[in-house]
Amino acid sequence: MLASKTIPRFRIERLPLCRTATIGILSMAGAAVCVTLELPDKGNTHDVSCIPTGVYHAHRRFSDANKREVFQLDNVPSRDDIEIHIGNWTTDTRGCILVGDAVASMKGRVAISDSGIAFDRFMSLANGFDEIIIEIANYHVLDLE
Repeated sequence: MLASKTIPRFRIERLPLCRTATIGILSMAGAAVCVTLELPDKGNTHDVSCIPTGVYHAHRRFSDANKREVFQLDNVPSRDDIEIHIGNWTTDTRGCILVGDAVASMKGRVAISDSGIAFDRFMSLANGFDEIIIEIANYHVLDLE
């Protein structure tokens, strides 16, 4: 009997850094892989907001818009075609998740750098899998006092 592969699980922890974008850290097994950039939270409004927190299955597919294989999140409430792809600014997305190596200010705007390198790293971690799990959570500061 062949052993089945465990589906890779990634976590995006969003950080409260600015009002014009949603920044996060994408990790796998507790190790940071890259940073993420999404649109600001505008109540899951189509094309202008980040997606709701939650646990999503994602499947590998060829993206006509991005001209490469990406992972598309499944069953995002009231949304479709939500991909993880390359991009530097919020203007490079209409609701998708962008990946990069660092948060930066480029041309006076919040951005992420080295997106192609980070995307290749992310895809290599999911190499050989047609589906992955993405958990998206907001960072919470614990007040223990």
